[in-house]
Amino acid sequence: DEPRNKIKAVVSVMMLREGWDVRNVTVVLGLRPFTAQAEILPEQVIGRGLRLMAQVSPEKTQTLEVLGTRKLLDLLRNQLESEGVGVVSTGEPPPNPVIIEPLKERLPYDIAIPLTKPAWTHSFHNLSELDVGALEPLRDREELPEPHRIRLKMEFASTETEVHQADIAVDAPSARNLLASIANKVSALAKLPNRFDEMYPVVRDYVQGVCFGKQIELEEKSIRSHLMRLDMQEGIAKYLALKISELTLERRPFEFKKANFHLSETKPFIWRRNLPALKASKTVFNFVATYNAYERAFAEFLEQAEDVLRFAALGTTEQGDSSASFRVDYVKESGAIGFYYPDWVAVQKTESGEANWIIETKGRVWENTERKDIAMREWCQQVTSETRNSWRFIRVNQVDFASGDFRTLKQLVVKIVGTALFAERDRREATMSREEVRQARDEGRP
Repeated sequence: DEPRNKIKAVVSVMMLREGWDVRNVTVVLGLRPFTAQAEILPEQVIGRGLRLMAQVSPEKTQTLEVLGTRKLLDLLRNQLESEGVGVVSTGEPPPNPVIIEPLKERLPYDIAIPLTKPAWTHSFHNLSELDVGALEPLRDREELPEPHRIRLKMEFASTETEVHQADIAVDAPSARNLLASIANKVSALAKLPNRFDEMYPVVRDYVQGVCFGKQIELEEKSIRSHLMRLDMQEGIAKYLALKISELTLERRPFEFKKANFHLSETKPFIWRRNLPALKASKTVFNFVATYNAYERAFAEFLEQAEDVLRFAALGTTEQGDSSASFRVDYVKESGAIGFYYPDWVAVQKTESGEANWIIETKGRVWENTERKDIAMREWCQQVTSETRNSWRFIRVNQVDFASGDFRTLKQLVVKIVGTALFAERDRREATMSREEVRQARDEGRP
């Protein structure tokens, strides 16, 4: 499950019944009889593969492939559908995987893209400067006069007739265990691993003296019962993670990791999706890697656009070689540092020469999308200033792309950003010095 783990696949036999904590399970192969005598529950086996994978953003589809005997599939269909889970089965095998790789004969369509070092880092020594007393309270002490109780309601499911209701008092863990849980959540949200010894006293002092507007007794039963609530823990953790991140965040000087990385340097890799691999002539790769129908349609648009000279899917670099993947770091709303992997790079023919575009295709706007956009625009400004090559960024929402029949990339850009803004950006980009770019970034101007 660790993102940096070099192991790509693990095949494990007879381990799915119990004691299996791996989240990134993508295939379940059930070849046992699955009879009553075998005492193996199909839903127990399949449940090991239904956990949400780590490090996968919400807009990416997560697929579990189940292959097995008809008995297994019939049991799964009956049991899962009775719980409201849709099940689709097929007798056809999935598409064969393809190897995606750059081709020597396609080198005229190669694209050079600068790889840069992260712009943000956490300065851990700043943690000692955190003034807990200067933070704001999140709750009112008067909200916690009574211990938190869980209300249970019992009813007949078939008739929805109420049988009984009852409040159950919660036997909360010790204050130390509760504070430790919050401290771990703070570390996870702020992306500050192995800092528990520094996080714990911050959480303790904040909860005890600030969080509720006045001093509280942590071991008091009513206080512990409320601190056990998930919403309470997450609220405190999110607030502290944000404040800690604001204190420890530092911007690094702009620096290239590899100023002239070529997509033709990407290592071959296996690509397997439900969509057939797309062939295109304007890319250095033998196939275009697309995740969904929208991305496929956009690739076909880039292939046909009259002013697009060459293009590539940037997911290709991410899959082919993680050390050469194109990414830009940004600061999340939680204050943590995240990494953004855009979808496309394209080279456009313009009246003033070639323009390089980083393009994001978005079916739906999620949390932190705007922050990613800002980070990508800043990257383009910096790289343009440093290299004097034109780099631009645009996010193409699916609703905008579907609203017209565009023959050129310029038509699409004008549709999204407007003719006047497009012309002004061209003019400004050609005349801004490195210092002016830096000043615009510091002042928050586009």
